[in-house]
Amino acid sequence: MGRGRCPRVPGERRAQLPMEAITTLGAEGFFLPLVLLVFWCIDKPLGMDLALLLMISGSVNITLKRCSRGHGRSGAISHFV
Repeated sequence: MGRGRCPRVPGERRAQLPMEAITTLGAEGFFLPLVLLVFWCIDKPLGMDLALLLMISGSVNITLKRCSRGHGRSGAISHFV
């Protein structure tokens, strides 16, 4: 066992797969093609609503992250962690 590493737990990778799939569902890389598909193939007004929702939720997410860190620079190291 290397320094600073936790011992491996049997089935650990299997347990991570569902969590990674759920995380991927929340990524912009998943939603943007979905919004485009809805806009072009299913219903344009619904696609516009989804695009607006995606932009608003992304803006709110960034704003809340910046406010909770106490500084305006994205990616900067927080002294509170």
